[in-house]
Amino acid sequence: MSEIQKTSSNQDNTDLDKPELDNAGKASKNIVAIKDVSFGYGPRLVHSGLNIDIERGSITTIMGPSGCGKSTVLGFIGGRISPQKGQVIVDSKDIASLNNTALYELRKSMGMMFQHNALLTDITVFENVAFPLREHTNKTEQEIADMVLDKLEHVGLREAADLYPEECSGGMQRRVALARAIVMEPAIVMYDEPFTGLDPISKGIITQLIAEMNERLNITSIVVTHDVPEACEVSDQIIVLAGGKALGKGSPEELMSSDDPAIKQFMTGAPDGPVAYHYRSQSNESEGGH
Repeated sequence: MSEIQKTSSNQDNTDLDKPELDNAGKASKNIVAIKDVSFGYGPRLVHSGLNIDIERGSITTIMGPSGCGKSTVLGFIGGRISPQKGQVIVDSKDIASLNNTALYELRKSMGMMFQHNALLTDITVFENVAFPLREHTNKTEQEIADMVLDKLEHVGLREAADLYPEECSGGMQRRVALARAIVMEPAIVMYDEPFTGLDPISKGIITQLIAEMNERLNITSIVVTHDVPEACEVSDQIIVLAGGKALGKGSPEELMSSDDPAIKQFMTGAPDGPVAYHYRSQSNESEGGH
């Protein structure tokens, strides 16, 4: 397979719509490639030489300690955050080289399930799920209704279409947010902390739905979470971030059996180890003004 090549910033955006092909004429294996990315807020460096590859059709989970920049990675992929160094390739397109029109078009192929659902409280479940279709397509009311009810059926909420978000439980709201994320049948769906605040049964339902939607809709799922058991259950690949880099990546089984002290510490939740020491050291240096 040929390596994804950097797209020149002055290249015509029409060329960016052509998927990169390997020697066999097939689309590139990786739908996302983050190459040597550095990013920070003021003096605080979040990423330094970050490299991540995400395969098409996979469920890839990004994990790591709080503040390590997991959600920032989702911002890179959606073009909401620009790295100060490096390259972000999404579906063979160099994000930095896209003009606004091309970037907005690419975003239509992405779905996002937000950490706190981000449902609109003054409209019904049906209208929340229909919102992306009304904003970004010219579909008829009948087409919208068919697509919305189909996705609500997928998440087990067809009968809740006329409810308002406040009339739904936390787990139901999360499923509404999932239906909205997949309603346009995107190529990529990003999940920002999908298990946070849910009871064990609701976590199990969301875990199962992520796997089902990934297979049924033939999409690529990118999950950001702290929840190790759920990540291990649903993921094809887990990437652990720490210290500004990808500390390790592999299948859940590979990471759980890793001999790397930092990876083992995070996967088991041990309070002491190289990752905890690194962050305590950063905190102490900050408090000391160094």
